[in-house]
Amino acid sequence: MTVRAFILSAGLLALAACGRSQPGLDQTGDRPDLPDQRQTLLPPMKIATPAGWGNEKPTAPAGFTVTAFATGLAIPRQMLVLPNGDILVAEGSGGSAPALRPKDVIATQIKAMGKTSVKGGNRITLLRDADGDGRAELRSALITGLNAPYGLALVEGQLYVATQDALLRFPYREGETRITTPGVEVTRLPSRINHHWTKSLAAGPDGSKLYVGIGSNSNVGERGMAVEEDRAVIWEVDRQSGMHRTYASGIRNPTALAVEPQTRRLWAVVNERDELGPQLVPDYMTAVRPGAFYGWPYSYWG
Repeated sequence: MTVRAFILSAGLLALAACGRSQPGLDQTGDRPDLPDQRQTLLPPMKIATPAGWGNEKPTAPAGFTVTAFATGLAIPRQMLVLPNGDILVAEGSGGSAPALRPKDVIATQIKAMGKTSVKGGNRITLLRDADGDGRAELRSALITGLNAPYGLALVEGQLYVATQDALLRFPYREGETRITTPGVEVTRLPSRINHHWTKSLAAGPDGSKLYVGIGSNSNVGERGMAVEEDRAVIWEVDRQSGMHRTYASGIRNPTALAVEPQTRRLWAVVNERDELGPQLVPDYMTAVRPGAFYGWPYSYWG
């Protein structure tokens, strides 16, 4: 047996022993059921095996159908629907942080079982369904050569792309399928270590400000707090000058941002910490209050 096979076997046995969930917990709503912490030698994880589209489809609500709008993408992440109905897809995958503990090495090997072998496209792909049949008959690489793109926003004819290390601006004309003009850097984004590399993005209600989600540089501060400067935060960026301020902090990994159109408030979907048990800590969605601190790494759920 190879060393790698031994590590995987030992890890899977440990996971089988400690990864049992507690049925009946209601972890929805603003007061979820939270079990006691169950720290173990190995984090309890169940890894789904990657599979292609195949013949199976997700179950849809009554009156809805599911079709494959586009396939064969190179790690699609965030999407943006343009005013003319075209859909932009950010395809990319950022770097991973080095392991600190033997536990991290084993967990990385186990997680790799659930990852695709496809490499990130490092591009923005445009998809167009002109006849409305639910399938994109036109696909074009709108912007290429990007460094792990993720967040997307369109404001006043300018397309903003948040890569893993910079917020970029590109000129956009409705209907075009290719942008060759180099992007202008609005501001650099924190990218040291990049334990969480994704940079989510949303435009403010009047378009003068952009909001960038920047994840933590560790699970729960195990690398020390010095490397967490400007991490686990949401930045508010002035669209014209590139100047920024911390809009909210202690928000571990805000992987999606959006402005609710009625209240015009910023909302975030947040990935919480790992390794405390199979049902700790639930990820959550929250309205983001200016200047608020959301607890990471010192607490969760208040």
